[in-house]
Amino acid sequence: KIFQAVVSCIGSDGTIYIIPKSFENALNKLMAEIQNTFKGLGLLIPYCWKKGEACVVRGSDTVWYRAKIIEVNGSTLQVQYIDRGYIESIPQCHLYPTTFYTGIPPFCIPCQLYKTLPIGNFWQQDAVDYLQELLKNEEVEIHVEELPDNPWGKLSISLYFGGMSLSSFMAYQKYCVAEDCQDIKKLGVFEGDLSPSYLLQSLPAPGETFPVTVTHLVSPKEVYICLDSSGNLTKCSATERAASHNSESLNKALKWCNKIVKTLPHLTNFKKGTLCV
Repeated sequence: KIFQAVVSCIGSDGTIYIIPKSFENALNKLMAEIQNTFKGLGLLIPYCWKKGEACVVRGSDTVWYRAKIIEVNGSTLQVQYIDRGYIESIPQCHLYPTTFYTGIPPFCIPCQLYKTLPIGNFWQQDAVDYLQELLKNEEVEIHVEELPDNPWGKLSISLYFGGMSLSSFMAYQKYCVAEDCQDIKKLGVFEGDLSPSYLLQSLPAPGETFPVTVTHLVSPKEVYICLDSSGNLTKCSATERAASHNSESLNKALKWCNKIVKTLPHLTNFKKGTLCV
């Protein structure tokens, strides 16, 4: 199965918590209901908290979230936000025990990279920090590879961002060993295997009317244009639809490229016509 998701957080052990895009409406509806039900502070009277107990937590943003108790440490409790994945230590006055909403499964899914072994057999802190910086709140493509043995286990996935496999990218960064690193070779970005030239845009048919955006003016007789899908024409040509899709794909790829640009090797062989960023 393949689906789009947003990465909500990276656990301290490298667990990737994702929220499928298809869950967003239901999650937003539940969150609105929780805010209407719980107001003000948490439980202010003494209460004997138990590990694994369901509760709602008033976060630092003053929003209430579903959670469960992970550890009890005196007046401070360690809780996990079950719809986000992250773990936090919270004063007891910001929690409220509840049996409400326990019949609704968590909206975030804990995942691990399929056939990917971290260096040292566990994700080092610098790798976890890098994953957090790279992926948090980003929309990614998930390929389900293997289901967990138990319902609370981790889903084994292949994760793609900007068209690139996360396992391949982390293996290139020497954070892990991945069984399949073919994406790096396909992209050719890191090995210097560059295509000789950019692909040319498909041009509209002669006589066809279509909107454009002027991107660069050389002279009154020479301009650079980009096919624009925002024009209000009655008909949208196949060329225009393709241009819109290509533009979205390019913007998405450039967004990820800007995130990882510091890790790319510098160009050392300056040949005329060489592609670069």
